[in-house]
Amino acid sequence: MEDSIVGEYVSLPRRPEDHPLALFDKAKHEKRPLYVSGPMVRYSKLPFRALVRSFNTDLVYTPMMLAKEFTSHAFARHADFSTNIADRPVIAQFAAKDPLILARAAELSFPYVDGIDLNCGCPQSWAVQEGIGAHLMHDIQLVSEMVRAVKARCGVGRCVSVKIRVHGDLQRTVDFARQVEAAGVDYVTVHGRRRSQRSSEPVDLDAIRLVKENVSVPVVANGDATTLANTHQIAAYTGVDGVMSARGLLSNPALFAGYTATPWSCIERFIDFALEYGLNFGLFQHHLSDMMERTLTRQERKSFNEGRGVAACLDWLDESPAHVSDLGPCNGCRPGTSEWRQRAAVLAVNVGAKSRQLATPRGPSIQEEERKKMSVHSPQNPRIVKAEVIAEDLNERVSYLKEFIGFGQEDIDALHAAAPLVDPLVPTIVDAVYVKLFSFTITKQSFLPRQTGYDGPTPTSASDLTLNHDQIKFRKDFLSRYLRKLVTDKSYGPEFWKYLDNVGLMHTGQPGFKHREKKPALRVDLIHCTILLGYVVDMLLSVVVPHPDLDNATKTAVLRAVNKVVWIQNDLFGRHYVKEEGGMERNMVVAKQRTLQDKVSDVALMEGTAWVVFGAIVAVMGWTLHRLYTGQVAWLP
Repeated sequence: MEDSIVGEYVSLPRRPEDHPLALFDKAKHEKRPLYVSGPMVRYSKLPFRALVRSFNTDLVYTPMMLAKEFTSHAFARHADFSTNIADRPVIAQFAAKDPLILARAAELSFPYVDGIDLNCGCPQSWAVQEGIGAHLMHDIQLVSEMVRAVKARCGVGRCVSVKIRVHGDLQRTVDFARQVEAAGVDYVTVHGRRRSQRSSEPVDLDAIRLVKENVSVPVVANGDATTLANTHQIAAYTGVDGVMSARGLLSNPALFAGYTATPWSCIERFIDFALEYGLNFGLFQHHLSDMMERTLTRQERKSFNEGRGVAACLDWLDESPAHVSDLGPCNGCRPGTSEWRQRAAVLAVNVGAKSRQLATPRGPSIQEEERKKMSVHSPQNPRIVKAEVIAEDLNERVSYLKEFIGFGQEDIDALHAAAPLVDPLVPTIVDAVYVKLFSFTITKQSFLPRQTGYDGPTPTSASDLTLNHDQIKFRKDFLSRYLRKLVTDKSYGPEFWKYLDNVGLMHTGQPGFKHREKKPALRVDLIHCTILLGYVVDMLLSVVVPHPDLDNATKTAVLRAVNKVVWIQNDLFGRHYVKEEGGMERNMVVAKQRTLQDKVSDVALMEGTAWVVFGAIVAVMGWTLHRLYTGQVAWLP
């Protein structure tokens, strides 16, 4: 079927038979519950959705997506959701706390999905603190407003549902379900646990049954569905219209097809989907490990998880123990056979294949335009850059730095998309930075003088200056604001770069800041500024690289963007310092009476350029290593 164009985006046409209410009717006619694959952060991506759908799952969910980021940044949409014409029926689940934002997210999504679900049950503390997820179980008025907003904007025929948990007082849960029904939801999913309960605790089927008995819309039960048999037992006991499985499907994607353990045909099919549609290696390996959990010994699973790269996983399966080969029907292609080796080789070559992604604009994207702009200059068509201009004109200097290192809209989108994940980690990073600064006398002594803007008591000696001193808390607040600005600035325009330039200038002790005219000069040698920036980048690496909610492509984009911003900041420090012949640092004196050649030495200019060149080299090395480790290019022998 040909794609159609809706607005500025490529749309995937929807079919009436894929509407969730039609699916409920069909399942009821077949005298069984609707089989539903629940939303799982990171795991409910396109390859897994295709897999469970091929094993008798009726309705699948995307991972929970943050509506605010989804509506704000194309990068976030591309990172969170990819789809294709076979990805139906599918529900997009969002976390939101603003009716207008959720309605906008729904409007963007409906050309590609068959329903929108509002998450009211995520128990994670960060979600509750943000006012989303399980926090919404205490704000039925807001939930009702969000449901009505989506219906009003997208049409009453569009399917809107909510996924909830239960309260300690079950009457509150019943009232909640009745009110969202009155607001217009098409069905309700009930996870039969309170927010404080662990997944290892039994689900409260009586609570789910109570909700079902008090509403007229379809109800889906969620929790403890691990086999087809107990799926039907849950439905029979509660009277629900559908049963949702999450962890059960993760370990056995063929659950709803009646398999009690993952068959080999399921593993083979998953590899097909993952390598055809694209999936980062960490998720690829984790899915396979979960599927074989009941079959492998602990030592065998450890051996499999030690593999690094898709090829290593395929090799392991090629040489797998006999009981892995006997997992069930496999289309005549068992591991260890010549057919398997041939198939594995073909799949490994196709590891970079990707599916169609959401919201592909007609014509060049912003990122493509940015790349075109950056690629205008070449050895055949070099950009004319004059030393005296970039020495005096900050905007020209930053323009040169950005083009040289390749900082563009794609990097801005990456920083914006990462902001919700990085922001909660800022206090931890700041604490670590100050522990490092206090580990050396030469850096600790910089905080003895009264800090600009601080009016409290000052330490009398280094021994009085502790990490809990009020002046240090004041400085930590400043560093926190600085780090947040690095990843949340709206446009990364002239004001942002001027801010970074002032950060560099203020550490030189030079005059020029009115608020410091009557205060001692703030002087920090360049060596301490640059090494601190390096340490901050290392801290960001340590929290971004292992982050479970980011795939490898997103991590790479975020780290490259941070790297570029920090190297530009490095130059905006270095341009205010120069080196004398002896190598000792001194301030660059700026005076109107001096000639332009006196204002900026050639040495300082060369040093600043060297910083940017080195930053570009680091960025290219990081990009190349990412491609090597993800199999996009091959290692040379």
